[in-house]
Amino acid sequence: MLITTKRSSTTSQGESLVTGRVTDAAGNPVSGACITIKGTTTQTTSDNEGRFTLTVPRKDATLEVSSSNMKTTTVGAQPLLKVALEKE
Repeated sequence: MLITTKRSSTTSQGESLVTGRVTDAAGNPVSGACITIKGTTTQTTSDNEGRFTLTVPRKDATLEVSSSNMKTTTVGAQPLLKVALEKE
């Protein structure tokens, strides 16, 4: 799993905006990956390029990233994420 971070991106309500990309171990985009804020029902899905955007209520939120036939990964919310999923 590779996580890359940059400056904070905060909305006017104090929420953080997380943008990222989900890939497989070879760096190929994973479309349809589910990105969920742990402990909530708030989620989004990655597009055909593996990209996603999600607004989280606080900076210390934890995200769960999953896709079929791949191991679920848990990461801390950061303004910019790159998550590589491994095969099960």
